[in-house]
Amino acid sequence: MTDNGTGPQDYTKLWEMQQEGSLSSYLDDTFGLGKKYQKYLTPLQQKPFDILNQGYADTLNKLQISTGNEINTVMNETNQVASQTDFSTSGTVNQALESQKNQLLNSYTTDATSANTSLGSSIYGEQEKQIDKLYSDVGNVVRLKQADEADTGKK
Repeated sequence: MTDNGTGPQDYTKLWEMQQEGSLSSYLDDTFGLGKKYQKYLTPLQQKPFDILNQGYADTLNKLQISTGNEINTVMNETNQVASQTDFSTSGTVNQALESQKNQLLNSYTTDATSANTSLGSSIYGEQEKQIDKLYSDVGNVVRLKQADEADTGKK
């Protein structure tokens, strides 16, 4: 078990605490909320990240297939032109082919980098959303607990 500290924690720390079962101790130490209050809190979820990662993998797969198909098309067209014009060994034809392949590969790299940046942004956004929800729940439960304690004190 790791030292949980008190005060607001980042997503990674909260996730670790939840996985190792020490989140209730952190909530008790920091906010006075023990295990009996955990049922009122929305737990951190892995599924949204699995969905984001699957979408990223699908995007890269489609991008690889598309780029591969485009390179094959360029090579076939280049071979066809070269054979029709009897320039099959021409440096100009080979240079044009290499230039087109490089453009396609550069485009692929740019698109893959963009997809990776988008994934990182989406993961960060999901982490923040889950943290906001957890701490919002904590605030609501603290108010509920205080109201219960005030009612109990009146009796």
